[in-house]
Amino acid sequence: LTLRLLREGVVDGLRIDHPDGLADPAGYLARLREATDGAWVVVEKILAGEEELPDDWATAGTTGYEALWRVQQTFVDPGGAAQLGSVMHRLTGDVSDAFEEVEEQAKREIVDGPLYAEVHRLTNLAAAICHDDLRLRDHTWRALEDCLVELLVAFDRYRAYVVPGEAVAPTSAAVLAAAGARARRRTGPEREATMDVLLDLLAGREAGSAGRTRDPRRDELVVRFQQTCGAVMAKGVED
Repeated sequence: LTLRLLREGVVDGLRIDHPDGLADPAGYLARLREATDGAWVVVEKILAGEEELPDDWATAGTTGYEALWRVQQTFVDPGGAAQLGSVMHRLTGDVSDAFEEVEEQAKREIVDGPLYAEVHRLTNLAAAICHDDLRLRDHTWRALEDCLVELLVAFDRYRAYVVPGEAVAPTSAAVLAAAGARARRRTGPEREATMDVLLDLLAGREAGSAGRTRDPRRDELVVRFQQTCGAVMAKGVED
């Protein structure tokens, strides 16, 4: 239907909602460009901090949240911050610099509640991978779950864009490493080895026996972890 509407000229372009929820955003956008003969396409995506769109996405750009935020600031009087902060503190007890704590608490509520089934599935995948490799059998289900939960809470953006079988971009590797460093502060030294293995698996690197980088479960773990990251951010932070 979408392609027919484009061919008939009913619509001139497409807005792709939340591509981070897809298994392969870059692959989807590439297929869409081919199927539409290069139609004008933008993506609805929240860029966190200094994050930029991946270079390999076939898109004209985002729907403009980051630009709208900057335009909106011209209509906001910063002098009102103190009064609003006072009201917030009176109603909630929060102080003006408490957002990081609130964000972490919200993420944990989502991970422990609505997304528990997804976390459970990720842990089962990781545990099965470890069980099938003699070099990884020391990593228990509970240790893997602890590390996965802390990584999901520690992620500061929607996903890292690791594609099974493809080289990991430097930006993606840096995002994973930074999340790992934050997560380690919560898991402690007793989970250090498990966190190392999990980060290797999530980056598609060799983990366990020599030469083991890919199989259906490892690929699924890479993809599903990123989709779950996006859901944690959307439900825990955005909502």
